Amino acid sequence: FAIGSGTTNATVSMYFRGQDYTMPLPKTAYQIYEAKAYASVAPGVGPLGTEMMVLSSKDESVDGRSLTQAEIDTLDAMWRAQSDLPSDLDRRVSAILSVK
Repeated sequence: FAIGSGTTNATVSMYFRGQDYTMPLPKTAYQIYEAKAYASVAPGVGPLGTEMMVLSSKDESVDGRSLTQAEIDTLDAMWRAQSDLPSDLDRRVSAILSVK
């Protein structure tokens, strides 16, 4: 779940990716970071101060650890390097819209 003014952005990101509890941890960690990145553009949310934890349960105990800043920076670099938009977007959409 998400809280605060970035809730809508984060939630939409997770729904768009189909995030649920059955997904593998690496994919989940990336998608949670991605949701945080999208949330950070909402009014009142800043890009600084990211903290992430990985929690796991065995029997009735819970174990966890915080991601290091280097690990968070790696997720950030992965997110910034990705692009869901085609490189020839302008040409393709212009053709659909008959724009010269």
